Amino acid sequence: MAAKDCHSGAVLKNNMKGKNKDKDRWLTKLRAPFENVFSKWERRARYRGLLKIQSQILLETIVFNGQKVVGD
Repeated sequence: MAAKDCHSGAVLKNNMKGKNKDKDRWLTKLRAPFENVFSKWERRARYRGLLKIQSQILLETIVFNGQKVVGD
């Protein structure tokens, strides 16, 4: 990954060599707000066809963001 100028986003287990607790803590804080968003979405689409699925995702994001604004 270093050759492609990328870094690992993995949080290592406690028994792994080279575990950096500060890095893991930082990654966890960085990920936390976004993981919650994607955990609420459905895993499967209701419809068949790319246009219908894109419409479903668009409407779901509008509803999700609207709920965040209202404070639900």
